[in-house]
Amino acid sequence: MALSSVPVLYGKSNIEDAGHYHRLLDLFFSCTAEALRKYLEKDISSQGMTLKDFLQKEDVKKKIKGKSLFPEQKTLLHSPKPSYESFDITLLSMLILEVCNPLESVSQSVRKLKKLRNDLAHNVKGEVHGDQTFNEASQEILIIAKEIGKDFKDKILSQMRDIRNREMVRTRRNMEQIVINGEYFMVKLVESSEHEHEIKDATETKIKLNLSRWIRQLSRMDKLNIFLQNLKETCVISEMQKLSIETEYQNYSQMQRLVLFVQNETKANLFKFCKELRSMHPLLADLIEGSNTDGTDIDAYLDSNEISEIEQILRSSVKSCTGATVTCEDIHVMVEDKMKTNICFEKVKTCLLNVFPQATCNTTEKW
Repeated sequence: MALSSVPVLYGKSNIEDAGHYHRLLDLFFSCTAEALRKYLEKDISSQGMTLKDFLQKEDVKKKIKGKSLFPEQKTLLHSPKPSYESFDITLLSMLILEVCNPLESVSQSVRKLKKLRNDLAHNVKGEVHGDQTFNEASQEILIIAKEIGKDFKDKILSQMRDIRNREMVRTRRNMEQIVINGEYFMVKLVESSEHEHEIKDATETKIKLNLSRWIRQLSRMDKLNIFLQNLKETCVISEMQKLSIETEYQNYSQMQRLVLFVQNETKANLFKFCKELRSMHPLLADLIEGSNTDGTDIDAYLDSNEISEIEQILRSSVKSCTGATVTCEDIHVMVEDKMKTNICFEKVKTCLLNVFPQATCNTTEKW
């Protein structure tokens, strides 16, 4: 969970670890991005070229054409007025590693920073224990800064000290985590398109990417409180997560927290989120699912997943004994308790007959 503030339920160790996490976010959004931009700018300037002229070189266009890029990235590269400031860490890293000819030490540092950034995108709790990751990232940034020049390196060192010495980095960090997640899912989606066996599973990544992309539109939905309650009742979010979201005053801040929770959820819960969204706001669901769909694919997956879970519960909790009986109600209640959600009895009955084809149901509702 990425925190914009620390809830009262957090203890001292959580506060300290959340502080390390937010400092690391700050390090990537300021020092890492700035170092990559300045390095790319110096490399291109040393060739006596502007960014626009560089991107229009035939050999550069050929290298870029061979890369798997997202439409938004292509738009930035082909802009009539491209700017270093518009490029995110993913695009900057690609240009430095694949188009420029950096020193080996710089290449290694850029790759290590990419890995650390991706690890940060997978951080569910929004907590980092100790300074080790911060120190590791700082060293890689300084290797790049050294090649830019002494003045820039001193400037970066000063920024690092300022970030490290802050008591706590507060507010506005949820959105920055969402941006990092968006970059990560964008790259993952592009890479999956290169491998046929991964295309089928790309729906999950596309939904997570669209949660980052369309968060402002999501935050404008009405009856957000009802939506959160529905998500809790279907076990997409927990009671504690719901309370954490509701500590935020504005809908936009609440939606930021919700998106961070959902982006780190299982595929089943992600699809449950889409189903609940569609039940209240079909147009928003179309936006998040990335197509003019009626949600049938989502429903089919959830139904299949639910059946598998029910059958697994029945296999592990019920045994076949000749002459033994059990009430339908007991079976139904047991399944609902274990799944922590309401289940249609006809579905439970179908699953039970799949698992125990020899079972029979009599008119007194006993098996």
